[in-house]
Amino acid sequence: MADWTEAKILYFHFNSTGGNFASLPMTRTLKAFAHEFKGIPGTLEGVVHGRKAWIVPGYKCMNCAKTFFAAKQEDLKHACMSGNGGIISDSRSMGV
Repeated sequence: MADWTEAKILYFHFNSTGGNFASLPMTRTLKAFAHEFKGIPGTLEGVVHGRKAWIVPGYKCMNCAKTFFAAKQEDLKHACMSGNGGIISDSRSMGV
């Protein structure tokens, strides 16, 4: 895999507020922007509907339904991950 943004799903493994182990998936999504977009690995310049565009990979949280665009995996951590801690993996099992 060339960039971490090529993973179809990223899993966030963390301890929930109750102290139990939890895994939260985020699914890859692509969004086209009309203005230049820099800093996100995997961003492509292209043409969408006849206009120049930047196609940017992001990840949608399956809990809060927000899409995040980040330069590093660590920057995807947000409040759904119980205090922003934990491990990010492209495996649904933390031990693999």
